[in-house]
Amino acid sequence: MENRTWQPIPGMPGAFVYPYVRRPDVLSANSYGIEFPGCRLLIDPGALPAQTAELRRVLDGRDG
Repeated sequence: MENRTWQPIPGMPGAFVYPYVRRPDVLSANSYGIEFPGCRLLIDPGALPAQTAELRRVLDGRDG
């Protein structure tokens, strides 16, 4: 899985994942944006303002 890029989820037509993989620490860990037709979700946005802001920008800018 490629870090910080939307990619299709194998075996799930129309579904995509955006992995935000980083070195875990006390405030934050890996995050994942998931998109299905008509639905988006974010798993563990973390507590670092820069990480949260990037994830929001990515999800807000996603065409779908």
